[in-house]
Amino acid sequence: MGDTVSNGSMCVNGHVNGKLDKDELNNSKPFELVVVRHAERVDSVFPDWITNCFDESGKYRQVDLNLPKSLLERKGGPKDYMLDCPITEIGYKQALLTGEGMRRSGVVISAAYTSPSLRCVHTCAAILKGLGQDDLAMRVEPGQGDYWGSISSERSPVFLTNEELIKIGMKIEATYKPAMTFEEFYSCRQETLQDCYERVDRITRCALDDTTGGTVLVVGHMSSLDMCTCLLEGRRPAQDDDISEIVKFATYCCALVSRKMDDGKWKMVDPQPFLPLTHSNNSTFDAAALKQIGEMKTKSTEVLV
Repeated sequence: MGDTVSNGSMCVNGHVNGKLDKDELNNSKPFELVVVRHAERVDSVFPDWITNCFDESGKYRQVDLNLPKSLLERKGGPKDYMLDCPITEIGYKQALLTGEGMRRSGVVISAAYTSPSLRCVHTCAAILKGLGQDDLAMRVEPGQGDYWGSISSERSPVFLTNEELIKIGMKIEATYKPAMTFEEFYSCRQETLQDCYERVDRITRCALDDTTGGTVLVVGHMSSLDMCTCLLEGRRPAQDDDISEIVKFATYCCALVSRKMDDGKWKMVDPQPFLPLTHSNNSTFDAAALKQIGEMKTKSTEVLV
């Protein structure tokens, strides 16, 4: 399952591949952490997309313009996408705009980490493209995976390997040794919310310790915004009842920026240094329904006559 490259639970210092050279980093800029939630996921817009998009042989076809044009055929068949879905075409645009907004505000990413979930990898790649840094290799970090308590299925998600991600055009730093192996992540299946906060905090600190400066990007999940920064900034972790509140404002591609201050403490940057992303919903147009409304009006007119 997933990538087998690992060094156990140790942080690896001194990485140079997949990040900008030191000479390209502006040392006058503060050390910052940018945490972004993934973009619009397919299954939130199309709950029955697996049934509607895959035939009996497992071949995928696009049935809506907001669905991916093509998808990799996975070893476990379409069911592997049930717990590891891609982002929508609108989601790609969301992530691209987010990256463009960062670029216009002068953000330069020195290292990019992503949850192994496909929706996060897709989002990270699009953000880097918007930033004009699509040559920066992403570091897939299992330890940034979603909170197990939010996964309702008894099955565990099966993630694409680095080789499979590269095959679909993702620029992955294949030599990166994650702070948590896939095996260790799967062993966290019974974790509590507090356990997850501690897990993500440890993994985030490893990423920061492994970076010489600049801006570190982490693309994760709804809970990642708080989990990556809460303990780092000395705040109280959310309780089980608080998660429902986070759902209300943690929109797709929302971002949180934390900055290391002169005294060594991390503090949330408010307001964030780049523009937010806001748009409305756009449901499927039903021409037949419009026709029915017209027919109903005709019948009503006939009755009045």
